[in-house]
Amino acid sequence: MLDGGVAARLEAEMVPETRIALLIGNKSYGGIIPPLDNPINDIDSIAAKLRVLDFDTTVLPDATFRDTDRAIKQYVRKLREAEGRPVGFFWYTGHGLMDPRTHTNYLIPTDITTSGPAIFDESIGLEQILDLLSRDNQNAAQIVAFDASRPNLTIEGTDFVPVGFAATHARAGMVVLFASSPGRPAYDESQAAPDHSPLAFALLEGLERPSPHHAMLLTLAIERVVELTKKRSPVQQPHLLVSPMVEIRLNRGDPSPRVPPPAAADEKGASGAMTAVIREVPSQHQPRDPSLPEILREFDLTRLSEGERSQFKELLAKVDPGPSSFTYYAPGLLLPGSGVGLRDMTNHAPDIVFPISNAEAYVNSQLYGAGGRFDSANGRGQFDSANYAYPWRDNFCELRSFAISVCPQGRGHQGVDIRAGLRPVGDVMVNRDNEPVEIVAVEEGVITTLTKNTTVTLRGSSGREWRYIAMKPVQSLARGARVRKGQLLGYMSNLMGGGPQTTFHLHIELRTIVDGKAHFLSPYMALVRAYERRFGPGRMLQEGELQIGVSTLRR
Repeated sequence: MLDGGVAARLEAEMVPETRIALLIGNKSYGGIIPPLDNPINDIDSIAAKLRVLDFDTTVLPDATFRDTDRAIKQYVRKLREAEGRPVGFFWYTGHGLMDPRTHTNYLIPTDITTSGPAIFDESIGLEQILDLLSRDNQNAAQIVAFDASRPNLTIEGTDFVPVGFAATHARAGMVVLFASSPGRPAYDESQAAPDHSPLAFALLEGLERPSPHHAMLLTLAIERVVELTKKRSPVQQPHLLVSPMVEIRLNRGDPSPRVPPPAAADEKGASGAMTAVIREVPSQHQPRDPSLPEILREFDLTRLSEGERSQFKELLAKVDPGPSSFTYYAPGLLLPGSGVGLRDMTNHAPDIVFPISNAEAYVNSQLYGAGGRFDSANGRGQFDSANYAYPWRDNFCELRSFAISVCPQGRGHQGVDIRAGLRPVGDVMVNRDNEPVEIVAVEEGVITTLTKNTTVTLRGSSGREWRYIAMKPVQSLARGARVRKGQLLGYMSNLMGGGPQTTFHLHIELRTIVDGKAHFLSPYMALVRAYERRFGPGRMLQEGELQIGVSTLRR
């Protein structure tokens, strides 16, 4: 019997799709604000690719307020009236900005008449667009992208310099992609791709090859944008918000890499069907594509002889060598009862190393998890096997007393908790070799804080700031010291406030500094990707998918 996640995907693939796209590109603003070079190039190129992928595509260059309003309403109506499974793609590129008085995001139409504060009155609310796309299309699966927030825009008569959009939240059935992180600009071009914005260029590259899932396509596009802008200051880091149970394959490939239907399989025989699947591997899947093992696992082994089953399992092992029991819940899927999570698929730090260097690690809540303060009624302790097994569970926005504006509740954890080690020895955890579990610098930088609360702050050379809490620092660590990526900082401990006042874990936070203020970002996906670089690809689970974890902990 298939699990819920696989069943949902198969059901979605059996329903015919109706694909609808709207692309708006604003280049010329009548001299009121600076023109842009590439919006129309971007939407024309993306539209050409989407049409090949069976999208009914509308392109709207240099759109006025009325043009934009009309086009969005027509797009929404098409999705609502579509037969089968509606799949939408909305792309806006042009100027956009945040009103600093209200932290409201706006898209700027081409018929504005002022570059002063009244520009907000003549612009289109981004949140209103998201609400409209979501409210009337609950059955649609949509990718919605905003490639805006250009750095060459000022508001006349004010000292406000727009630096990017304010954070927002995911909507049902929708994947929302921002070209840059909250509070950061997005560029109109890059040295490697002067005719397209970095995000448009990265997406166009990604659409050239089949992709098993929108998350893979967009994650690779985000990493490509970072690569394209790594010599700019600041580096452009796209921001991704994902609603659960959205499944979109923009480029499905032809032929499909899925197992042939029963009729085709009967003609060839079960063994022939199996061989056909394996033969498609090199041409249909990239090395980083995690979907192939899942496809093979869905094959009906009851159709094979005993010898064929053995051969099939050998082939599966070759394309899925492991480690890898590593699995992780999608970002924002908190432990039930611990709050409302942030559906943020963005890898905000794609160049880091994992902070634990010599042991497997487990991201989960030390407060709401086994043995935590809110788990006392269950009679479990901090060394319960559930805390030392996959899958990982995001705990960035779990309900805490700390103010954090990006979390749906306005409060949250500010970072995530990580456990590692085989057993405790004194005030540190040790690994399988009886060595202390080592915690290292995730990137090169300078130690700016070192307190008796066992708080260590690392200001990275990237401009990011990392805060390590509940770690036992090495004696040689000092404030002001420059550290290299991967350098030993301390050990996994239970220290807090100078003594053993917490569970054995590492709490790690990621912040970006904008205008002298620290803004919290979820480190969850950055940690996932860094861990995968060490141990190999993992598998992301959605809520409702269960896995029996095998603990590595020994008392």
